[in-house]
Amino acid sequence: MPIHSSLEQCNTTCTCIHWMDYARSTLIGGLYLHHELSSVQMPFLEMFPTASPNYGVSNRLHSEGSSLLALDECFIDLGESPPPQDTWSYKIQSFLWDTIDRPVLERKFLVKLDTFLLSSACLGYFIKTLNQSNIGTAYVNGMKEYYGMEGNDYNKLISLWTVGYVIGQIPSQLILHRVNASCYFCILELTWALLTLCCVFVRDIKSLYLLRFLIGVTESGYFPGMEYLLGCWYSKGELTKRSTLFSCSGSLAGLISGPLQQLILKMDWSSTSLVPFQWMFCIDCFLSIPVALYTYFMIPGTPSTTEVFYFNRLDKLVGLERRRLSGAQLEKEELSWPKLKTFFKDHWYIYVFPLLFLCFNNSGELMTSQSFQLWMKIDLGLDSSYYNLYPSVISALSIIFALIVAKLNDWGQLHALFLSTMFLCTIISGVILSVWQVPLKLHWMAYYLFGITHSIGQPVIFSWINAFGCQC
Repeated sequence: MPIHSSLEQCNTTCTCIHWMDYARSTLIGGLYLHHELSSVQMPFLEMFPTASPNYGVSNRLHSEGSSLLALDECFIDLGESPPPQDTWSYKIQSFLWDTIDRPVLERKFLVKLDTFLLSSACLGYFIKTLNQSNIGTAYVNGMKEYYGMEGNDYNKLISLWTVGYVIGQIPSQLILHRVNASCYFCILELTWALLTLCCVFVRDIKSLYLLRFLIGVTESGYFPGMEYLLGCWYSKGELTKRSTLFSCSGSLAGLISGPLQQLILKMDWSSTSLVPFQWMFCIDCFLSIPVALYTYFMIPGTPSTTEVFYFNRLDKLVGLERRRLSGAQLEKEELSWPKLKTFFKDHWYIYVFPLLFLCFNNSGELMTSQSFQLWMKIDLGLDSSYYNLYPSVISALSIIFALIVAKLNDWGQLHALFLSTMFLCTIISGVILSVWQVPLKLHWMAYYLFGITHSIGQPVIFSWINAFGCQC
């Protein structure tokens, strides 16, 4: 089975992480190997020591008759970085972003990449998270009463979405490596948009169970697939910021969802046949459609296959040169059982990172199970304006906190410190809420402490995978 080994094990690890989080198994996720450039590469160089990183992509593109790059165009001199300037403007720009001190060719390339790829990734993840979480918002805003839900009905909705996510994730990634990436992500977004719209018209809870399962299947490919693409294009020093922005776009969905539902509740829908929570499904669908079309035109594929309109031939050379400078092996090799066994034997962290992410994501049930909103609605008897708007405050603060941590982590590579702090805050919050009979202020503190600090888990863990692999 041929593979591209350039950045392979991070994509394998990321898929294992996400799959194990839901399926609780590293074995199946670990056996999945991708066929394109992913995000970390060095251990695979050890697997194929005779491969020439200067030869693989050129030869492949030439032998396949590709019009992307000619044989003698595989590398390009990026030029010298500009000298640092002792001005406040330069210092502020350098602090806020990481392109100002790059060579001119690379800086222009990164501006295009951030403008199109990163924006598309963030918009798509925003819509995905909005669609994923709308069921919880609907539950506390009339859906429970509409369907006469009782007992474990809500838990079944969540569980069936998770089952779909487990089943669909690995096949989805295999499909991604055999089709055009922009087309595939566009189809995923359009499909889950239509399935979300179907949630408006079902009249019984069993039909809703089926739709939530199918939505889980279609959403399963987005996050690992997009993490894979980000890893294809960005170096380890660039990934933490971008991964954090990608993650924050999901938090932004939490920031928008509650106020949007509250606005819907305050409007007069007496002249329509839909109840307020169903309008939330409609809005999510209609927001997804333009994002899907944007995705179709903006996702660039991988550095060796991109044909996107905003990259000229020079940009494609810059993208390949950046991969070469990062140590990426671009050779295409045959995978053998001895090489596969060596990979799983020598790279212990493909087992550790899934466990780490499993602990992180499962602890997230403290907020994703809507316990905060239900506590305000049932225990405190607060109005909908409270339980729809207060979670948005946590989302806003978590975005700010995550961006600060991303900058500090890029500066000091403090992954272990930040994750230890996050887990400590999670333990404190969990203990307070498990005791439950505590002063009211401690309840508020526990939810806010957990919600804010937990926001750094996803970007820090995934950037650590990239950083660790590049150092091996």
